[in-house]
This record gives sequence, structure tokens and C-alpha cells, in this order.
Amino acid sequence: MTYASEYNTRHNIPSDITMLVGAAEVAPPTSPPTYEVQISLTLEPTASARTVRVYAVQVLDYYPTSPSYSRNCMRTWTSTEDVALVPGQTVLITKMLQIDTVSAANPNNMTLIAWAQVPNASAPAEVYQAAMINYPFEALYPIKITLPEGVPEFIPPDEDTTLTVRIQNGGEDLLPDSPLLHYRYDGGAFQTAPLVPLGGEYFTATLPAPGCGAEPEFYFSAQGDGGSTVIFPENAPAEVVTTTVTTITTFIDDDFENDLGWTVYNTPPMTEGFWQRAVPGGFADHSPAHDYDESGACYVTDNRLNKDVDLGPTILTSPVFDLSAMTDVYVRYARYIYCDDAGAGIPMDDDYLDVELSADGGNTWVLAEHETGQTDWVYTQLRVLDFVELTSQFQIRFSLADNP
Repeated sequence: MTYASEYNTRHNIPSDITMLVGAAEVAPPTSPPTYEVQISLTLEPTASARTVRVYAVQVLDYYPTSPSYSRNCMRTWTSTEDVALVPGQTVLITKMLQIDTVSAANPNNMTLIAWAQVPNASAPAEVYQAAMINYPFEALYPIKITLPEGVPEFIPPDEDTTLTVRIQNGGEDLLPDSPLLHYRYDGGAFQTAPLVPLGGEYFTATLPAPGCGAEPEFYFSAQGDGGSTVIFPENAPAEVVTTTVTTITTFIDDDFENDLGWTVYNTPPMTEGFWQRAVPGGFADHSPAHDYDESGACYVTDNRLNKDVDLGPTILTSPVFDLSAMTDVYVRYARYIYCDDAGAGIPMDDDYLDVELSADGGNTWVLAEHETGQTDWVYTQLRVLDFVELTSQFQIRFSLADNP
């Protein structure tokens, strides 16, 4: 059968259709069990309207009477259905499916696979999307609330803050006017504010302007037409979403396109692998193809083909910064580390990037990060007060050595 290839064709491949599948055993129980299969299809708001043909099959990863067909054997299936999809809307279809006796005797080997394709009676046909669930089957959630853009770490005082909320239909349809933001500042009772529809599945939530130093806590709720109330986070109000109210001032923004006073010290007897400010060469030797923000330059260790750090350390040290007038300071930076021994199970062979902070102009240093890996660029941050005081003599340095 073609169901396996249809699923594999679309599984985890980006598509403008979102597809979900669930199943719940019907009551009263039958023998073998009968399931209501729930299939949810959502067409993205920017997509073009279309009609798709929906298939659903139950397969078994075990078939005792024929060992040569012991993998992914189709046992039962539902009737197909052609579904018209409209941009920004979700369609829920349900199908009844009774499994066979062999599957009932081996439930842990059962899988449900569903897919949506071009309404074409003959293969091959373009597959738009597919989904699967393994036993034990679970019914689709009634509706689902997410924050597609996340929550800002910091929000300004005395200004409203808007958040984008996505609410997707699952086993139920969203009741209009039911989505709510629940919020409070500095404890006390939660207040509510309605979410404003943006079209389709998207809404705007507005946090009223907080005072300086306020501690916002908030969560979201919505109701489905089947009587369900869904909240996000799931355990709210015991678990809530939080953010920090503060005024953010950028003290320095150094993309290394210009020399702002960083210095390099290479510990003798190093002969190669020194820190240098350069545009990455993009060599096929596990070095980065470009800097993190693609502005051009960054600090790299020996910007030549097949050159890396030997001995050391090579130490990159910032100029002195005066942080004495600040109340809370974060240092954000991107790092790229490649160590061919990382993850090999011999920690003493790993090479590390050490990030250290000083509050006394470099007389003493406190280790803040000790990292190795075989990875791409990683953007991270450190809270200075977690390691040193805020003084007029702050510095940060990055050290790397290879001493086998």
C-alpha cells in the first residue's frame, strides 16, 4: 500500500497546512474496540483555498502469521473524505474505525496514520500534510493556546505591552468572545481583559501599563463549543507567565567591525590559534561560515584553513567598563565552539572556552562559563551580579586552550 510512503513524503516537511490526529474509544465498548478518529486541518492565513482528500488508516507493527510482512501492515481504514479548506480556518472531521482482532490482541503495536492529498483517485498524488499517533491513542485537545512570538524578557514601565496569541481548534471549535487575558501586578486578585481578534487563529493580548518595579503575572483562557475551558499555561493560576518591568539601556553594542580596545594575550609557547579580529574565511574545516549577525567581522582563533588552537590559552580581554552607576547589567554575546573530542566520552580530551568576569580591572577573575561542543553559533547572556559586583573596573575575557 502507499500509505507509508504518503506519510513519509510529508512528515516534518514544512507545509501551509497543519494537521492533527487523535482517537477516542467509543462507549459503550465494542469487541474489538471501535475508535472515533478525529482529524484537524488548518490552512494558514496566507495560503490559497483548496480541497484536499483525507485518508486515515490503522497499521500494525506486528503480524504473526506472516513474518515477511511484520512491519507497518495496514489492518483497517476509514472512508476517504474531500474537505474544502479556507485560509485561516480549521476544519475538524471525525471517522469511526473498528480495529481487527489481531490488532486488539497487540495494541501496543498499533499506529494511526492520516494524510491529506490532492483529490486524485490514481497515484501518485501530491501529499499536503500527514500526522500519526501511536497506541495508547489520545483524543485531540479541545482547543490549543500558544504564544507564537513568545514573551519578552523585559517590558517597559508606563507603557502597554501587546502579545500575539494563537488559538487553534482541535476537538472543539472556539467560542467567539471567550478568549481572555488574566493578569495581575504585585499579587492580589487576577483581572481579565478580552483578546482582540486579528483574523483566523490569531489574537492580540494587551497588558496594561505597569508601574516601575511591578511584577506582572498572567495567563490565558478560552472556551470550546463542546463545553471545555482551556488555560495556558496548563496549570494556571498556580503556574503563570512572567516578565520583568524595567527600562533597558544599551551600554555598549560591539559587532567587532571596529577596534574598540579589545586585547589579545597568547600564552607562550603558542605558535598558532591566536584570537584575531577578522571576517571568517568560511573554510570547510568546522570553522564558522560567517559571524553571528552576518555584519562581517568577529573574533576567531587563527582565520586560516585547518588551523586551530594548540597549547595556550589564547586570551581575548575587553576594555575596562564603568558599571558603577548601573543597577543590573547583562552581558549578551554569541559563541561558536568546535571541539572534535566533545561528546567522545573522554572529558579530559575536551577543549573548553572559559568566560571570566573581573570587577577590579583584571587583578582577579571569576569563572562564569566553561563550555565545549560541536555546534553552531549560540547566543547567550550572563547576569553580571551573579558573579561580581558592579564597579568602575569591570572587564570580561574569553580564553581557549588545547593542552592534550
